[in-house]
Amino acid sequence: MEQWEFNRLVIHGTEKELDKAMQEHPDLMDKCAEEIQARLWESPLMMDEMDYQRLVDRGLDEVEEYNYIDDL
Repeated sequence: MEQWEFNRLVIHGTEKELDKAMQEHPDLMDKCAEEIQARLWESPLMMDEMDYQRLVDRGLDEVEEYNYIDDL
């Protein structure tokens, strides 16, 4: 299986197909996870007032330093 095939399964595959592919190809799973994380870090995240209020409610005063990846 190639990386593009594994990535397609992540998006379009069933849970059973993806589970089987992850067990058979842990290296492709790791690479896919790295690609997803890189895209998330590079994407501009828009924050509206409700998102900001949720952060304030959690006690996160330093919104600029908030790590969105931890919540995903």
